Amino acid sequence: MYAVCMFQKSLKHRRVKHFGYEFHYENNTVDKDKPLPGGLPDICNSILEKWLKEGYIKHKPDQLTINQYEPGHGIPAHIDTHSAFEDEIISLSLGSEIVMDFKHPEGVTVQVMLPRRSLLVMTGESRYLWTHGYVL
Repeated sequence: MYAVCMFQKSLKHRRVKHFGYEFHYENNTVDKDKPLPGGLPDICNSILEKWLKEGYIKHKPDQLTINQYEPGHGIPAHIDTHSAFEDEIISLSLGSEIVMDFKHPEGVTVQVMLPRRSLLVMTGESRYLWTHGYVL
C-alpha cells in the first residue's frame, strides 16, 4: 500500500494520503461533489471484493485515508465524523501491531489488540458511541 502512496500532507506527528475524497481536518468534512482523480488505488479493489464476498464489510468504501505515524504518537480518542462517512468505518493495520483503546461515554474502557495486517470494522455503537484512539 505504501508503494502507491506519495503523501499529500504532513499533520502533527503523521503524514496522510487521501484517495476517493479528501478529508478536511479543519472542519471535519468531505466534499462529495469533489472526488479526487483516480479513485481508490487498483491494489485495493481485489482486497475489498474479497472482504465483501466473505462478509467482513457490507459496502465497498469510496474514500481511503492512509496514515503514517511517527514513533511514540498516534491518534487521540475520537468518533469519526458522522456527516462525512457512512455507517461502516474500516481500519487496516499494516506496519505493526497496536492496542486500540475504545471508551464508552459511561467510563468503560476496552483495549483491543490489532495485529499487523488485521482488519477492524466499526459499525453501530462502536462507530457512533464509543471513542477510539491509540498511542504508538
